[in-house]
Amino acid sequence: MMSALPMEGAPRVWPVFVAFATVLVVLLVSSTILVVGLTVVLHGASSVTDPKALESVGFHPIGLLVSFALSSSILAAASLLGARLSPVAIKERLRLTRGRFGALDVFLATLTAMALGTVFGAASMMLGLREGSTLEEIEKAVAAMSGTAIIPIAILGALGPGIGEELFFRGYMETRLTRRFGRVAGVGVAATAFGLIHFAPLHMAYALLLGIFLGWLAARFDTIVLGIATHILNNALAFSLMWLVPSTPTDAGNVLAIGIGCVVCVGAILLLAKRSARAPLDPIAELPGNGS
Repeated sequence: MMSALPMEGAPRVWPVFVAFATVLVVLLVSSTILVVGLTVVLHGASSVTDPKALESVGFHPIGLLVSFALSSSILAAASLLGARLSPVAIKERLRLTRGRFGALDVFLATLTAMALGTVFGAASMMLGLREGSTLEEIEKAVAAMSGTAIIPIAILGALGPGIGEELFFRGYMETRLTRRFGRVAGVGVAATAFGLIHFAPLHMAYALLLGIFLGWLAARFDTIVLGIATHILNNALAFSLMWLVPSTPTDAGNVLAIGIGCVVCVGAILLLAKRSARAPLDPIAELPGNGS
């Protein structure tokens, strides 16, 4: 594991936190404007005072599509702007280098991400946390969609977050944080920030868990390209399965899902750890104390 850089000559991290705070505010404001605007378009101006109408818009196919596009664009733009202000080339600043991974690593990483989602979903159901949650509402909305609606949802819901979120959280934030504080702190802080932008409590918890894995993946292979591929495939498969196989779990089924999911996660992560390049991040890759 890479140790933190000494304070003398360490890169500045305040631009990362300023960028995150700015992105958080912009997402909140733009999401509010989006919901109100779509409510007026879909239900009429008088519906903006109806909480149910406002909530339903967020799970409408158009609402989901616009939300994916908007949030992903904001995150990608913030990442590229921040990287552009750095003295380091954008490709290196965001860890967009090819890295040492192959098709098997993509498969194992996607399998792990899907297994994590399965374990989290089954556990939250058994604990009674999923009912009425944002995750459940998204599942219901996707399951009820027509065949023509699910295709753009699966595509944009995979590509948008897969690219935008990885660029910002694993590329822009984690890269700088790991160079300043080390891998454990860098991955943890970036994953926490990733969880926070999902706003709803249960969704935040799942995003934190997934963020830790994707952050570990980026740190282990020293590239976010593998994480982008994993995130895209995970989301595409998740949306497809929500539509193709609506969830009707039982306690016995949840227990089985947790057991199998944990075994798959442990096995796949051990294989990824063994296969990873494990190349340390270069502490002099960025000019000390400069840039964003």
